Amino acid sequence: MFVTSLPILFGNIAIISYWEFALLLAGVGYFVHLGTPEPLPEWHEERPNDPYLYLHATWFGRVALWKVFWPFLLLFNATLFYIDYRAVNETYTIASWATMHIIFALPLVYWTVAVWRASDKCGSKWQASTARLITLYAYFEYVVRYLIWTEYPYTLFSCRQMMIEFGDCFFG
Repeated sequence: MFVTSLPILFGNIAIISYWEFALLLAGVGYFVHLGTPEPLPEWHEERPNDPYLYLHATWFGRVALWKVFWPFLLLFNATLFYIDYRAVNETYTIASWATMHIIFALPLVYWTVAVWRASDKCGSKWQASTARLITLYAYFEYVVRYLIWTEYPYTLFSCRQMMIEFGDCFFG
């Protein structure tokens, strides 16, 4: 997360400084930690073999937090890196880039709910609040990317290629 979007936000757009952004993220982290409950002392983890039952169990928080958090975080970051790589190498248009973000928005909501429900079953409050905080940071990533998509597309995309979407690079 934030590999491509933060350099564009701070270098090209410059609507917020490093310190303001860090203060915003730290403040959100503080409130998330305050709102995270203490972990449960004992609980029974389900171990489904079927992928659909696994998704069902993760949605209802019946699986360990690390089994919900890490696979999607790695997939999410790999997808963001891949679509940014394609955009920088001029093989994705603005519409393709935005479509991939829209497609990946629903799994992001699923991941947020699954992490939120499973976070009371981990070892410590710090692990739970960190997992919750990183899911919220994914939404901050989406806000920055929406700003790039709608207001500053010329910072990431080559405008020579935008003949199909003629006005996308000229209104920023």
